[in-house]
Amino acid sequence: LKLVTFEDADHFLGRCESWLLERSDIHNATYSSAALIARGSPVFKGPYWFGAIENDNGDVIGCGTHNLPDGLWILETPENMLDTIHRSVVDAVGVPHRIMAPQNAAKWLAERCSETSKARGRFQARWHTYRLDKVIWPVKDVPGELRKGRIEEEDLIARWGRAFGEEHPAPVDVADFMLRKLSEGDLYVWDNSGAKTILSLSGHEGKGIRISGVYTPPEFRHRGYTSAAVAALSHARLSNGSKFVVLNVTDGNPAEGLYQRLGYRLIGSRDCFLMDK
Repeated sequence: LKLVTFEDADHFLGRCESWLLERSDIHNATYSSAALIARGSPVFKGPYWFGAIENDNGDVIGCGTHNLPDGLWILETPENMLDTIHRSVVDAVGVPHRIMAPQNAAKWLAERCSETSKARGRFQARWHTYRLDKVIWPVKDVPGELRKGRIEEEDLIARWGRAFGEEHPAPVDVADFMLRKLSEGDLYVWDNSGAKTILSLSGHEGKGIRISGVYTPPEFRHRGYTSAAVAALSHARLSNGSKFVVLNVTDGNPAEGLYQRLGYRLIGSRDCFLMDK
């Protein structure tokens, strides 16, 4: 086995794109961010690191990336290559502020970074990825309809984005994220005499798409708006060429049950550690 690193996202995708697309559901976020970086998206910044693990036949069997704000993302990779990955990443970009990887790999990398630097790893959350191929519609008939967000709703969307970020801390400014999605036409609203739930689309690369940023203010919860919005947007995307829809949710979040009832099934998990410096 050997680690191969790449000078930029273009070279990384040139080598790893086929492997990433073989499982573009579980790899959606990594593939999409690399594609956006290759196109010069201002959303991501350096320092960058792009690496792939190759077997003795020269086949890619795992890979990883580093950028800001995401930090280090490691996909499937043999555990006996983690030390090599650690040394390569630290040499290239320093100790990452955030590590996202399969459970054992994430823990090992966080502990190794703690042993070899002044940073201290802190477990943040276990993230589950769910995939949907066909919607199971909610039993409850929920009033309202799904529509795209409107520019005149900027203030409301920014306010809800800030509230979302307070409830679920993220590596990005959630209000800025939501406003960017609004400007790109990827912000959706469940409307029942006004906005009740917001959600967005990400990860347009590959065969599927990802729903992200699902938020319903406390005063509108337990009325079925979230289920209705996710079901309607998922169905719309599946009806318009997407082979599947994925979404990510933290372990223990009550929304897990909601998504499962809509037909989403668990396809993978990763642990997130924050490296406090």
